[in-house]
Formats: sequence, structure tokens, C-alpha cells
Amino acid sequence: MKKRRSFLRRHSISIGILVIVAIFSVASTLGKQTLYNELKQQGETYIAEIDELERELKQYQEDLERVETLEFVEEYAREKLKMVSPDEIYFQIHYTNDEE
Repeated sequence: MKKRRSFLRRHSISIGILVIVAIFSVASTLGKQTLYNELKQQGETYIAEIDELERELKQYQEDLERVETLEFVEEYAREKLKMVSPDEIYFQIHYTNDEE
């Protein structure tokens, strides 16, 4: 009579392959989970950056609308270019050094 081998001995190669596949699957899943978390964090960073850039763009658009007004042109001419209206007088005071 033939002696029956145990289940583990008969299927040791199959069980070994299943263990290797299971370990590979777990490692792969953990790697993908880590990558997912990194990409999710990066996406949140990009979303915050996009929000900041949209706020900045809105501010630039408001500034552009303001620059195109006559009030801004007049204010700029007075402050930066020292220009005055025809009926105004501009005084500029120069201080001299007494030691000269």
C-alpha cells in the first residue's frame, strides 16, 4: 500500500507560491497607499497654491480696473510726476545746508 503524504507536503510548492503572491500583494498595496497619500498631499498643496493665485489675479484685475480711471491718472500725476492742474500753483521747497 502506498503511504499517503500529508496535505502540506503534497501542496508545498502551491502554498509557497501563494505565500509569495500574498506578500507581493501586501507590499504592492502598501506602496500604492503611500504613493496615494503623497499625491493627495501634493494635490492639496496645489489646490492651496491655485486659490492663492486666483486671489492674486483678482487683485490684479481690480488694480487694472482702478488704473484705467481718470482719478487714478490724476492721483499718479500729482504724486509721482508732481504735476498740477492749470489753475494751481506748485511750490517746491529746497533746503540748503548751512555749512556750505
